[in-house]
Amino acid sequence: MRFHRSPVACALACALPLAAGAADSELRLAPVEVTAEVPAPAQTELFPFEARPARESAEALAELPGIAGSRKGGHGTDIKIRGLGEDRLNVILDGAYVFGGCPSRMDPPTSYAALSGYDRITVIRGMQTLEHGPGGPGGTVLLDRVTDPFGPDEGPRARLEAGYRGNGDGREIAVDLAAGNPQGYVRVLGGLDRTGNYEDGKGREVRSSYRQRSATLILG
Repeated sequence: MRFHRSPVACALACALPLAAGAADSELRLAPVEVTAEVPAPAQTELFPFEARPARESAEALAELPGIAGSRKGGHGTDIKIRGLGEDRLNVILDGAYVFGGCPSRMDPPTSYAALSGYDRITVIRGMQTLEHGPGGPGGTVLLDRVTDPFGPDEGPRARLEAGYRGNGDGREIAVDLAAGNPQGYVRVLGGLDRTGNYEDGKGREVRSSYRQRSATLILG
C-alpha cells in the first residue's frame, strides 16, 4: 500500500502542537480606560428650603444642570429644559396645569409659584412618562405642597421668611402656619412681593415694578 503526502494534512499536523502550546499560555491585554462626562439625571428633586434665596421658583430651577431661564421683565423667568420651553413644557402646580399669561408670556407659569410656598419641586427632563399628560416633549415641572402628619402631642408649626433687594427696592414676606392632630390639619400660606422700577448700568430707570399677593388654605 502506498501513502501520499497531502499538503493539507501536513499543515494540520504542524498546527496541532502550536494550538496545544497556545492553550497552556495566558494572553494578557493592556487595560483599557474609558472616561466620559456623567449625564444629568432625567429626574431631579429640589427642596425650596434647601435652595439659595431666589425671587421665584424658576430662578432656583435655572441653577440645575440642563435648565436655563430668560427674564421676562421684572416679574418672571421663563425656563427651558434642554433648549425646549414655553408650551413644550408641562408646569403643574399642586396637580393643576398652569400656562403663561400675557401675549408675550410676561407672566410665565412659574411666576405664580413663590419658592417659599411649596415644599418640593420635581423636574423631569424630556418625555419620560405620560403620567402628567401627553404634552411636554421638553419635560415636566411639578411643584407640590407636602404636609407631614401631625403627632398626637405636636403643637402648631410656623415659618416666616422675609427678603429685600436693593435695586428696585424689592421687599417680600411669606408666612406658613399649620396646626392639627393625627386625624387632620389646617394649613395657611400667604405672601406679599412688591418691587419698584430698577436702574440699569447707566442709571436709567427701567419700568419693571410689580406687586404680587398670594394666599392658600389647605385642609387635610
